[in-house]
Amino acid sequence: MQQHVARARAVFWCLLLALSCCCWIVTTEPVCKQQGVLMLDEAHPPYRVRLPFCDKYKCSCCNASHALAIQRSVQHLLLDEELGLSCKAGLVLLACRLCDPQVGVGNVTTICQSTCDRVYNACSEDYFAFDESSGQITPCSSQLSSSLVCSQLQQIVPAGAEFCTAAGYRPSEASSSLDDTACFDGSPVPADRCSSAAPSQQQPGSSTAGSSSRSKRRSKRSSSSGSSGVWPFSKLKRRHKRMLAEAAQLVAGALTSMLVALGIVLLLQRVMQPAAAAGRAAARGQQGGPRAASSRDRLAQAAEARAALGTGSRAAAATAAPAASAAQQAVQQQQQQQQQQQQQHRKKE
Repeated sequence: MQQHVARARAVFWCLLLALSCCCWIVTTEPVCKQQGVLMLDEAHPPYRVRLPFCDKYKCSCCNASHALAIQRSVQHLLLDEELGLSCKAGLVLLACRLCDPQVGVGNVTTICQSTCDRVYNACSEDYFAFDESSGQITPCSSQLSSSLVCSQLQQIVPAGAEFCTAAGYRPSEASSSLDDTACFDGSPVPADRCSSAAPSQQQPGSSTAGSSSRSKRRSKRSSSSGSSGVWPFSKLKRRHKRMLAEAAQLVAGALTSMLVALGIVLLLQRVMQPAAAAGRAAARGQQGGPRAASSRDRLAQAAEARAALGTGSRAAAATAAPAASAAQQAVQQQQQQQQQQQQQHRKKE
């Protein structure tokens, strides 16, 4: 039983080690996720890019199409002459957050309160209103705002966290970016954070246009791959990474199920081990009952034999004692007679 438990424990630790390796493979290289204007044909890690807009991000999940889509979404703000320059810069900063690699892969989902406060202070004197269609706060002169009631931002919301919430963003709960590093602070990301160049960029559009453009790009790449041979190698490498990550996820799921089942088995063995030991002890006691009775009988017979021997020896000793005393008296009489004879012989001489 103990050997089976030891083997089960060894298998448990081996499976746990394999699961850790699979989880490490899956989590070593995070991939970009679709969110907002960040629409992806396939998951890929952040790449080194040169963006026409939000260009401070040299390592990003965005490509040129995503950057141009962000630019079109804030174009009316950039052309608004009544909006302050610092407020425009703050709103563009928030709009470009999707191009931050940590936001793109989903590791960062909140905006630092210091960033919200900075944008709020820059726009506090500008006029804002709640858009009736989206329910979010927007600049009053914005085409997105259909409200006729305009007020300064500082009269609508009291602080930066409330401004980010009203604008549709999720502020961080920490008071500063130093307290919570997992929040968007708008700092630029250098290109050395990425390990490879940007993937192929695709323009957003209909599925037919997208498929035709993809087929054209495939034909161009296939024609140029014979001379350079760089793109097919990198594409194959990305596919291998994705396939490896998917296989690792499947193996991790299977190992998790096996670990749960093995843990349940070990727990049941731990619970049932005392009962099994008590059952084995009771079985041994039942098997050893006749043997114990026979051994007790033999011990009783031996004790009786010793007692009988003891009584016989005492009786023999009792009968032998008078004979020994009579023999001693006879020997003494003979000695006395010899002494008398010797004395008479001396007198005659």
